[in-house]
Amino acid sequence: MDHVFGLSIYQGPASFDGALRIAMGLAIALSEDSRALAANYLGSKTTGEVINGGLEMLVFGIALGILTEISRAVRKDPLSPDR
Repeated sequence: MDHVFGLSIYQGPASFDGALRIAMGLAIALSEDSRALAANYLGSKTTGEVINGGLEMLVFGIALGILTEISRAVRKDPLSPDR
């Protein structure tokens, strides 16, 4: 059981964290006093910083998942010259 909802156990937390940051950044950006809310709840000066960080984390999670799948495919290859 190394996949949950189609995500590897390594990719899932990073992707979830990135998506959550993006959602929180967008929700606060659409509010009236976004600078004050961003400083209080997100710990950054602007919501743009939070959204950028969330996108970076999401891309990192996707890249980690791709590398994990490549690693598994190489390990399970029966025609590999190492075996």
